[in-house]
Amino acid sequence: MNPLAYVPAAAGGDSPVMFSTAEEAWLWGVQGMQSRLAGAHVLPGMARRQRPCEASDVINCAARLRQDRRLSESELGVLFLYGRYAMPPHALGPRHRAAVPVWERALGELGRILEQKGIIRGGAGEADHD
Repeated sequence: MNPLAYVPAAAGGDSPVMFSTAEEAWLWGVQGMQSRLAGAHVLPGMARRQRPCEASDVINCAARLRQDRRLSESELGVLFLYGRYAMPPHALGPRHRAAVPVWERALGELGRILEQKGIIRGGAGEADHD
């Protein structure tokens, strides 16, 4: 008996679904990495939709930006903090207002590299929350 016979086909077919924004990709990436660190095992075909990368690819892009000094330590910290919240700072009320411009600038940098790598759609680098 083949154990993979019980693995359902991924919803959405074979072609990966790109992220709409850097914010969407970042929040997904951090949540995915948190799941892995908590012990989750990722199996092929189990995702609701196929993505053009793994969660670690998104995280590695941000780490590379920090290494190249295109992101500051505080910008990377804001990305991870709100990534762990699974919520951008503008959605958490006035107490988080100071983090919004830092978040947006960091996502702008991240969005450019994610777009180049084909992870997000062109022109979708910054968060849209008006």
